[in-house]
Amino acid sequence: MAKTVCILMFLVIPNLVFAVDESPRGKVTGYYTGWGADAVRVTIEGATYIEGNCATKDGYMTVESDNTGYKTHTSALLSAYMSGKEVKVIVEGCISSRPKIWGVYIY
Repeated sequence: MAKTVCILMFLVIPNLVFAVDESPRGKVTGYYTGWGADAVRVTIEGATYIEGNCATKDGYMTVESDNTGYKTHTSALLSAYMSGKEVKVIVEGCISSRPKIWGVYIY
């Protein structure tokens, strides 16, 4: 039984790890807030928004109700936008048909 559980873990965990994608590294070119909702969409230079295979390809998105890191992500992205620093976002799946922000790197 323990052997079966270990084998299943080795098969499932790699798929979870590779379920995230990275955007290209670039400057934030747009920072857009939601209308009547705590949501932010950003655009990044050089990005095609194909990560996550989402239907709408006009930016990366985060929504407070769906992301426990929302405040940290939006703060980091706004500071990078204001200071002209390059960023890379980590994407996991889709939200509002756009690639969902799961993490942010500032360079």
